[in-house]
Amino acid sequence: MGKVVRDTNISGLKPFSIGKVRDIYDLDDSLLFVASDRISAFDVVLPTAIPYKGQVLTTLSTFWFDITSDIIGNHLITADFAKFPPELQKHKETLIGRSMIVKKSKANRYGVRRQGISIRERMAIIQGQRLRLWHKASIRASGIGQASQTNIYSNQQGRIGT
Repeated sequence: MGKVVRDTNISGLKPFSIGKVRDIYDLDDSLLFVASDRISAFDVVLPTAIPYKGQVLTTLSTFWFDITSDIIGNHLITADFAKFPPELQKHKETLIGRSMIVKKSKANRYGVRRQGISIRERMAIIQGQRLRLWHKASIRASGIGQASQTNIYSNQQGRIGT
């Protein structure tokens, strides 16, 4: 069984936030997100951890950030450990597969980053693109390559089917 990572405690880095599942470190102009193997339920961190949980969470996150990146911007800079700065390379055993470097945003007085368009406008963009997103994700998941657009439709209730 693989090494379980409950606590990251990365020496030389300033903790930005230690959460129930993810630990965040300040890299000055960006942040390092590290997904641990801790389990959280009802705002309580349970004593048992699940091996590889952090790697699965990071893989799922990066998959969806990649799939949706042409629809809406996101905070991901890289999850490729080979592209991490030299000061992080010595922590390979802890970070590889379970961490990502993300953009640091500036919060307004309400603690929310506004990036030029409103949440309502973003939701309209996302809803307008859901068929294309579903199609793109299903192609990638199936490994088929380019599937025919004619096999995919959206019915009147807004559900997507084949």
